[in-house]
Amino acid sequence: MATRWWGGDAGRSGAVVCRNFLPLLLVLLLFVLIPLLLFDSASFLFDSAVFLLFFYWIGG
Repeated sequence: MATRWWGGDAGRSGAVVCRNFLPLLLVLLLFVLIPLLLFDSASFLFDSAVFLLFFYWIGG
């Protein structure tokens, strides 16, 4: 796990991190910002973000 995130030269590590977080940003846009606009609730936003980050970390 550590080698996947930090191994190799800085350029390649940066590309790997960027590639791993791009889907996360898209997921956050779809499943956090859109429900926030629909329900207008800050606690819902926080709960959704924590939930998605946790499962993305477990799966990634």
